[in-house]
Amino acid sequence: MLLYAFTMFLSACLLFTVQPMFARLVLPLLGGTPNVWNTCMVFFQAALLVGYGYAHFASSRLKTGRHAVLQIVLLAAAFLVLPFSVASAGAPDPNANPIPWLMMILLTTVGPPFAIASTTAPVLQAWFSRSRHKAARDPYFLYAASNLGSVTGLLGYIAVIEPNFTLVQQSRLWTVGYTLLVALIAFCAVWALRNAESVESRSTGDAPAAEPVSALRRLRWVALAFVPSSLMLGVTTHITTDIAAVPLLWLAPLTLYLITFMMAFATKWRIPHKWIVWVTPVAVAWLLTTFARRELTLSQIIVTHNLAFFLTAAVLHGELAKDRPSTSRLTEFYFLVSLGGVLGGAFNTFAAPFLFTTTLEYQIGIVLACLLMPAWPAIPRLKASQWGRFNPWDIVLPVFVGSLAVGAGVLLRNHEIPPRASQTTITIVVLVVFGLLCAQRPLRFGLAVAALLLAFTYGWRTPLKVMYQVRSFYGILRITHNHVDQRLELKHGTTLHGAQSLLPIYRRSPITYYHPTGPIGQLFITLGPTGRFDNVAVVGLGTGTLAAYAEPGQSFTFYELDPYVIEVANNPGSFTFLGDARNRGAKIDIVTGDARLKLVTAPDARYDLLILDAFSSDSIPMHLMTREAFQLYLKKLAPGGIISCHISNRYLDLKSVVAKLAEDSGLVCRIQQDSLPVTNNRRWDKVGSVWCIVARKDEDFGELKFDERWELHIPRAGDRVWTDDYSNILNTLNW
Repeated sequence: MLLYAFTMFLSACLLFTVQPMFARLVLPLLGGTPNVWNTCMVFFQAALLVGYGYAHFASSRLKTGRHAVLQIVLLAAAFLVLPFSVASAGAPDPNANPIPWLMMILLTTVGPPFAIASTTAPVLQAWFSRSRHKAARDPYFLYAASNLGSVTGLLGYIAVIEPNFTLVQQSRLWTVGYTLLVALIAFCAVWALRNAESVESRSTGDAPAAEPVSALRRLRWVALAFVPSSLMLGVTTHITTDIAAVPLLWLAPLTLYLITFMMAFATKWRIPHKWIVWVTPVAVAWLLTTFARRELTLSQIIVTHNLAFFLTAAVLHGELAKDRPSTSRLTEFYFLVSLGGVLGGAFNTFAAPFLFTTTLEYQIGIVLACLLMPAWPAIPRLKASQWGRFNPWDIVLPVFVGSLAVGAGVLLRNHEIPPRASQTTITIVVLVVFGLLCAQRPLRFGLAVAALLLAFTYGWRTPLKVMYQVRSFYGILRITHNHVDQRLELKHGTTLHGAQSLLPIYRRSPITYYHPTGPIGQLFITLGPTGRFDNVAVVGLGTGTLAAYAEPGQSFTFYELDPYVIEVANNPGSFTFLGDARNRGAKIDIVTGDARLKLVTAPDARYDLLILDAFSSDSIPMHLMTREAFQLYLKKLAPGGIISCHISNRYLDLKSVVAKLAEDSGLVCRIQQDSLPVTNNRRWDKVGSVWCIVARKDEDFGELKFDERWELHIPRAGDRVWTDDYSNILNTLNW
């Protein structure tokens, strides 16, 4: 039994180590968007489904001996693609959806070994169930060993593998682990053959009959697996969109997801399921408050969303474990659970971007989870029940709660009560308590949560006229008409990425982060007239605001990954910075694709000024802030040239990261944190920002060298330079 448990542990450890490892490999090729992880997750879930499908077919059709031979042959065949690499993959077409390209890379590299390794758990449990071991009648306890291996693999990757090994070394280490796995499975096969002969030689009449399972029960298994899978990707997207697309933040929800599976199928040291059922509605109610209050700290966002997800997934997986069938249906059960996981991931990754222009799938997942939960036992005086017969109050109470929430939002907004005011807090708490009182019936609770989500998401926002909205692989773009400030605004996710005044007198003026009195404005106004910046490269287009500084005869080259951003910036009905610059006689070029890949083809020593202004919502793609990236920038930088980095961020402090990169390359780094005065902390035309300027020597900064606003910055002691193989997001978080 120990041999089987350890083999399943190692298999799961390998499966969940390779997922973040391979996502890190392809991330720089796709601009660092969070959807890289979601797409990889769906592929791995689909590969798991294929593996479980094979396991179900082979276990039900083949005797242990033939199955063992087939299993070893398939495991050995996967060595043809090991160790895996994407060095020869090239880059995706920048004008096409990158998902098919990414899927093909996954299929031809990591796909075969992952798919066959994923069969280890159901195959070994099927072999074990046919043995004479006393625990053979209920081998589900081995699933806990598999889940423990999954969690160990994920945490080990974050704590040990990623910080200490390059990606090439990681791939080789994984191959060594896979070789050990093949050997262990061979030993398991020998054990199974020796212990299964007497069992398999029994007559068919002595074998236990297959447990009857209805179609509705199968559908429930799929649903209970679908919702946690969808929620996992939903909370991942919600968090990483505004922070950073890095393994640390990807893996937290996935680790919690696996822990809930481990808890559900454990036979010892498990938390009573009824305790989790009791506390989960409270966590969901608290989660609702984050949709009403948007001025939250990073720790509040991460803890609240992950805790609610963890408890919700624990309840649903607990219900799944309670309803597991006998061993005669073991492989079918695992196949249907895997199918639910794939469908949940596919819904978020493939269907949702086409169905919704916002991340509505996350809210839908929360509501579905509430509908699938058992009745809340915390209200003893109210008769708790499951769905049962229809009750009119199941509709009336949620409508009442939702209407109350909308009315409260309008009242608070009309009286201009701040989001952090005590009146707002009390109102939110009262509303979620009303929602919580509906939890004694799943239908009533689910509809009440839906009503509050709609009210908090839409009814509590200041109304803005949406001129354009689109969702793509790279995120959600939205153009809104701000009537108060009389300007058009471009937002990516929840973050402002530029704006243009609608007032004719200010129409051509750069505003927000690019204001003339801000850091980047000082750079252009102070050094621009000296003829220093004939050729300028800008990584990240946004609204094209920086083109407002382009003078006749100057050349500005923008590198932009998202075709929709290019469409928006070039549309004169939205933003006119690019068109105005061309009309002034400036040369404006746009290169479509990831800047790291496209800059390689630019002539060396071409650019006098290279500006890094690329964002994915509020996060900066990490692959643009590495040693290898800066070496490329220096190669393309003319003598006396300057690199300028826009590092404004709500949750990350990247000043020391840039300073360390500069120090590593023998460069000089100055940083300005431009904050608006407390007495005038809201201006229609300017937003506080943080910019770095980097050059080969201090004299290259010209007069800015003597400007006290631009401070020399030295990295923190002990900081390690970021590379394509290493980054430490923990050191940069503003908790």
